[in-house]
Amino acid sequence: MRRRGLVILVSFFLLLSLLVSNVYAQEDVSQAEERQEDEGATETEVEEETTETKVEEEFKDAELEAKAGITPDSSFYFVEDSILTKFRDDSENREKKIAEIKEMIKENNIEAARKSLGKYNQYAENLEKEVDPDKKEEAQRSAVAIRKTIREIESEIPESERGEFVDDVIEKEKGIITAAEIAGKIKELCQTLSKIDPLEYSRVCKTEENAPRWQRRLDKELTAEQEKEAREFFGIMSQCFRNPEECKCEDIKVTAFAEKCKIIAPLAAECQKGNEEACEKVDEEDPIDLLPPHLQAVLEEVEDEFEDAGHDLHLPKECEKEGATDRKSCMLVMFKLNAPEECIAALERGEISITNEREAREKCEEIMFKANAPEECIEAGLKDPKECGKLMFKLNAPEECIEAGLTGESRSDDKKCREMMDSQRNEGRGPGGFGPPAFGRNCKEIQNPEEKIKCLEEFYNSAQQQGGFPGQGQGPGPGDERMFRFPRECEEKGITSPEECRKIMDELYKSGKFRPPEGEFREGEFRPPTEFRPPEGEFREGEFSPPPEESFQEPPTESSGTSESSTTTSPSSSTESSGTSESSSSGEGSTSLTGSVISTANPFIDYYFK
Repeated sequence: MRRRGLVILVSFFLLLSLLVSNVYAQEDVSQAEERQEDEGATETEVEEETTETKVEEEFKDAELEAKAGITPDSSFYFVEDSILTKFRDDSENREKKIAEIKEMIKENNIEAARKSLGKYNQYAENLEKEVDPDKKEEAQRSAVAIRKTIREIESEIPESERGEFVDDVIEKEKGIITAAEIAGKIKELCQTLSKIDPLEYSRVCKTEENAPRWQRRLDKELTAEQEKEAREFFGIMSQCFRNPEECKCEDIKVTAFAEKCKIIAPLAAECQKGNEEACEKVDEEDPIDLLPPHLQAVLEEVEDEFEDAGHDLHLPKECEKEGATDRKSCMLVMFKLNAPEECIAALERGEISITNEREAREKCEEIMFKANAPEECIEAGLKDPKECGKLMFKLNAPEECIEAGLTGESRSDDKKCREMMDSQRNEGRGPGGFGPPAFGRNCKEIQNPEEKIKCLEEFYNSAQQQGGFPGQGQGPGPGDERMFRFPRECEEKGITSPEECRKIMDELYKSGKFRPPEGEFREGEFRPPTEFRPPEGEFREGEFSPPPEESFQEPPTESSGTSESSTTTSPSSSTESSGTSESSSSGEGSTSLTGSVISTANPFIDYYFK
């Protein structure tokens, strides 16, 4: 019995020990989970405050430089408040007010400190809106010093007042740190885009009236430089048309302009030798598409010389047939062939004068708008064709194009959008399968400051690497392996240049070793992959993915009054055609990328985006 009782007692203690161990183990697990959750939150916080943390570390030794001077409890404070502040900028003034707050808190004068706080808030808000990227480091250093000062006096501030004196000030300075970072990124990006592509610059960097002063000043400087480069570009292009063999594309400094010149120059040389297909290609490669709205004034200056040169290079067959050999009479012939019926009727009534393409185009837009304004534009009370075009683009274009910053402000936005959508569908390739990938997000629309900084960094890095954007026919940037895949014939020969690949495919086509479906090519010319549907088995799996048939729709042509030809009197003449296919020779069996991406079936919109 005694032995049995001992066994029972030992068993009881063992069971109790196990229960206690289990309780502690469960507590340890719960505590570990809680720690994990806390650590996760901390990691998220750190991730969200990357810029703030980085700046705090960079300027950890920063001290408040301003001294209190005349404080709010002095009868002479009006001198400081009304006179001396005018000799300092917002950054210096806000630092001065923090010094006053520090002094008043030490003297336990909360009301006087609150007076300085009110002034500080004004200067801090102004600085956050207007922080100059040239003073970025000073603004961030000052912000760190102010936050440090406020934390030092936190314990001396009554707990009930700490919200406005401590929390609010620290949050405002965080906003200034971030605003300075964003301003710096915007300046870098805009300076880069200005040299690469004025059209992209106009989407990302053109300023509104309420933009910061520094940004308006920068925009003015960069726009003036772009205007100068645009004049030189069209001067060189005019010389190219007159003497293609001596076309000085290398003298063009803006990347987008230079790349367009490199595409047109060899075509112009072939055109001058009588190659009609090359002439048509010159007409399709319209340099005017590269000009954003803010450079249209330059076009007015150079238009006559440029169009004269284009006319001298190539007289369309339609004009030759009618005996219209001078530019003005040829323009009249092409206008009657390609303009909508409403505009032809207006021409006959004398409401449109064929002096130059741009003016005739704008007048025709007005007439088409009055006759066919979309209900959406009427309901919005819009009277301007361009504003209507922007609204319809916004309402109908694919979300990807809107997110990329395309607005419909430029008539070429529709073409850009189509090229971008095609690029995305073809594994990140640009137009023709050889260009760069699609746009990034529209950083302007991002509200979260850290996300905006990240977006601007990505956009800047992409611009630096690529030296250009979709629609320019440029090759890939360094290190970007997503750009494109070459056709098998090029890969087998170890070709790494898009230009060389085109030559190879051209030779194979001419020799009969590469034969796309009937009608897909013009005689003697290899067309990029986006313009043809290769026969089954012609490409390896995954090399080529034509966009689905329903992705793009042809606009209605009933009211367009057009002929099949979209050739006009100059390289810029594609803007005169209405409701026509940009690649009408591509054949009925090809995947169509023509027509408006917004597909509104409205005659005005069909004309506006052609």
